[in-house]
Amino acid sequence: MGEYKIPISELKAVKTVTLPRPYPGFLPYYFEHENAGGFDLENAESLQFSIGPGMDQDEQIGEHDLSIISVKLE
Repeated sequence: MGEYKIPISELKAVKTVTLPRPYPGFLPYYFEHENAGGFDLENAESLQFSIGPGMDQDEQIGEHDLSIISVKLE
């Protein structure tokens, strides 16, 4: 438990979960973008946390707990 500071320059683009969940169910769960431009905080509309990229298959299948109390952009 603690406060973590992550420079915006360290954030990485990953596939995005489509929310709300698309209907009908055969539509893709993830949206894989090809955004070649840089990240512009002024254009951000939402924030998603992804703990899956970089994990091997066994780690992805295991249980994970994550609690976020607040997020500050400074």
